[in-house]
Amino acid sequence: MISVLDPGEPRRRLFVQDYIVVKELAELLGLRPFKVVADVMELGLFKHADEVIDFPTAALVGKKHGFALERVL
Repeated sequence: MISVLDPGEPRRRLFVQDYIVVKELAELLGLRPFKVVADVMELGLFKHADEVIDFPTAALVGKKHGFALERVL
């Protein structure tokens, strides 16, 4: 099946739970943890690599890097 993607649409999809540790999100995105920490700080939250963030925050960070995050129940 061929899928035509919007240029602004994320091309990679990840499935995460309601909360994820910053370091784990960085690993899934293929980034260094400090980069995800910086992205979270841009959103007005001050977290370090060993703290958890909620799904909406993780989804925003993922979208910035071309990923679509979906919540796993």
